[in-house]
Amino acid sequence: MFRVEIYGRVRRAVRAEGPSQRTVARDFGLSQEMVWKVLQDAVPPGYQRLHVLLRREGETVNHKRVHRVYREAGLSIRRKKWKHCVRGRFPLREHTAVNQEWAIDFVHDAIAAGRSIHVLSVVDAHSRECLALEVDTSFASQRVTRALDQIIEQRGQPGSIPVTTDLN
Repeated sequence: MFRVEIYGRVRRAVRAEGPSQRTVARDFGLSQEMVWKVLQDAVPPGYQRLHVLLRREGETVNHKRVHRVYREAGLSIRRKKWKHCVRGRFPLREHTAVNQEWAIDFVHDAIAAGRSIHVLSVVDAHSRECLALEVDTSFASQRVTRALDQIIEQRGQPGSIPVTTDLN
């Protein structure tokens, strides 16, 4: 018993218990030899560029088949991994008293009208008490120092005010 299988350019009579349509199609068409012929003296490009080169040679092959043969030939281009900056973790300092350290942060958002607003927040690191929240459309350095001076008049001077420069 025979059946006719049609797959792209493949039209063959195959025994019913014989190889499947996929096997016949895989054996026909693109081969590793054809890939190496196109890439004879070039640095192996990606499979997409190889697909373009094969089409210029007159071969009409599916890009998925090109990718499969490309992988089987061991030509896969390895993706470059980004080298992330590794910073040492510093242990968090334990805060034992009020006014030992204040944390300052700037937050920004946009209101419904589209204007952006900025918020300066000052927090005591030991008590987690919010010492100041200043809201404005922009902050000049004099405005920040004035806000800090007002808090110092009320609570006293802190031991330290660490500043982080997180630009994200």
